[in-house]
Amino acid sequence: MSTASSADAFARVCAAFVAVWPGVADPAAPTRAEVGRVLDECGSDYRPLVELVIDLGRVVRPPLASLPPQTAGSWVHARAPLVHRLVSTRYLQPDVARWAVDVWGQLLGIVPASVVAPPSLESAAAPGAAAAAGVAAARPASATAPSAHAAAPQPRVLAPQQVPAALKQTPSWAGGPVSFRVGQKPKASTLAAMAQSGRVVVRGAPVSGPRFQPAERRAALILALLLVLITGGLLNEFRKRPDVPAPADAMPVAEGALAPAAPAPAPEAAATAIVAAAAAAPPVDTTVRPLASPDDSRERPDIPGVKAFPPSLPVRETGVAGSYLVTQRVRDVSGSTSCDAVAQALANGRESEERVVHTPGAPTFVLSTRRVAGTLDRDGTFVSEPRAGTTNNVNWRFQMRGRFGPDGFTGESVTHTDAILRWGKIQTCVVTAELTGRRRLP
Repeated sequence: MSTASSADAFARVCAAFVAVWPGVADPAAPTRAEVGRVLDECGSDYRPLVELVIDLGRVVRPPLASLPPQTAGSWVHARAPLVHRLVSTRYLQPDVARWAVDVWGQLLGIVPASVVAPPSLESAAAPGAAAAAGVAAARPASATAPSAHAAAPQPRVLAPQQVPAALKQTPSWAGGPVSFRVGQKPKASTLAAMAQSGRVVVRGAPVSGPRFQPAERRAALILALLLVLITGGLLNEFRKRPDVPAPADAMPVAEGALAPAAPAPAPEAAATAIVAAAAAAPPVDTTVRPLASPDDSRERPDIPGVKAFPPSLPVRETGVAGSYLVTQRVRDVSGSTSCDAVAQALANGRESEERVVHTPGAPTFVLSTRRVAGTLDRDGTFVSEPRAGTTNNVNWRFQMRGRFGPDGFTGESVTHTDAILRWGKIQTCVVTAELTGRRRLP
């Protein structure tokens, strides 16, 4: 950058501050609109120089505010401490530091405009300018003559380590080296003007791969850590989830089916638990096999030795209390595919000794050995209260229906079971069983 163009830059910025700054509301913190008016006066190309003057004003304005108006001779001594401070703390060239202090002295009304002079940067720009001048002088006149077909002149492009030390200390707005962002394409007229003024372009090394801000990198790291913690916690919970254990020996009637005579023949863990719940909860069923009518005194063909009660003697009036040898035979198992193991485990049937508590004529009865209550009609038809619960981590629902006779009862139960297996798989089974109870009189 030539001395004339450098002086013009400083003069334009100084004139813009003189024109706009008296109207600034808060000189310590100018608004973006006020800074924009300064740039409108001098041109947006001088934004770095404008921001430099505003930044230096925060340092020099408080000491200058207490000074009275100065003459040209006294101003040299008054500004010396501030110039020295800027040079030593901001690493500015002395001429630039003096010019900045002079500008603020003029804005505060301490010195006249004649004192403010643009800095002389000939010493800083001499190496580059001299080299450019020497190259131009060595060219013949024919080479320097413009040609209609000649390409536009290009400025010198240097690597960062090739820039002379003197030029490195000179800012770009004062004639120093210029660098462009990676991918930025300046205009041909801009490059030609830089070449004519002897400016130097510094070649920047392109950055490979995507560029992330520090905050973005920290956020990505935090998200990765959270993902690892959540995944580890879920895996740990799955490992801790126990397999549903097989029942030890019994499967209650009132809370399922009847107690088994022997353990199930090695089904899968979940299937065995379903068996436990199925035998632990006689479930809901609305289908009841018909018994003999009240007026039928013949022997029942489906239960040898058990006769239908006579019509003249209602079962409820005589009472159904006593001990019963109850036999359970599974008729159907449906639901999930894995319920086949449940059907195999229950295929042999089960027997148990149960006790019924009932007061003759009362409309209710209790299966005391299983804590099941129900209602009893005059003709012996009974329905147990719906029950639900959980056995070995298996949810079950059941209900029994049937009919009492003088020598026992027949009925049916349906058990619904829901089990959550490993990895969240749900197994649902429906067990339908036939119940036969032979009454044992004391």
